Amino acid sequence: MNRSNTCLLVVFLSLLLSCELETDVNLDLPPFEPAWSLVGFVGPGSPIELSIQAILPPQTGIQTDMPPPLAEGEIFVDGKRKLSFLPSNDSLIQLPPLVLTAGQRVHLHIQLANGDSIVSEEDIIPEKAWLSSASYSFEDSSENVIHLDWDLGDKPQTGYLAVKLVKIDSLGSALSLDETYRLASPFGPLSDVDNFPPSGRFSFHRFEPTNLSQSSPLSGAWILLYSLSETSYAFFQSLNLYDFTYGDIYQQQIPVYTNLSNKLGLFGAYQVDSLYVPFE
Repeated sequence: MNRSNTCLLVVFLSLLLSCELETDVNLDLPPFEPAWSLVGFVGPGSPIELSIQAILPPQTGIQTDMPPPLAEGEIFVDGKRKLSFLPSNDSLIQLPPLVLTAGQRVHLHIQLANGDSIVSEEDIIPEKAWLSSASYSFEDSSENVIHLDWDLGDKPQTGYLAVKLVKIDSLGSALSLDETYRLASPFGPLSDVDNFPPSGRFSFHRFEPTNLSQSSPLSGAWILLYSLSETSYAFFQSLNLYDFTYGDIYQQQIPVYTNLSNKLGLFGAYQVDSLYVPFE
């Protein structure tokens, strides 16, 4: 090794040994405002639920259950203000039902405390479909596996339908969070009127865990038949596709349909018919 290379090596080693192997660096992150997603639905005679959630960058470490900064909210029917509501510290806002009829146009306007607003496009209350009957049978003498059959009654000429099962335990409460009466929970069949089945069956066990992880027999079940607006149907269809393709690097990510001005969520219309079947 020549003299010049030796000198360079000595200088390099000296610099290396003089440095700390670990260094704490404090970075000042730029200020940010969380984005707010909203999912809510409105139907004749049904309580209105608006779920507002903060969407935050993961590096902030802030929990996403922070209360929304609402200043005022309004629901309009056919261009006229029908319902106003004030700020809430809860991310789930529950409002009383409205008297509505098929064909009326509804939209939502929410003003945030920071001056921003969330405004939905108008949606149309759909025509209502009806259930004609529902009955149950046991698979065998053990009376544990239940088959619950339902039949479709009158339905509109056009539109979109979805059906859902809500199982009720012996205490009279819904069994799990994904089987509550909320519209935004999983459906069974979901399609346009022309392709919706005229009848169907749900099969399940009568004895299964409750919220308290205890074995409790089912006392009955609700069959809920939803008539969805085109907007609500597009939202659920895109949500199903999004869940199906999420995390799959070989499939294109499907965006979730939105009708809100901030492109995060939906305010849609529906109607619902229901039948309760007791397991005697």
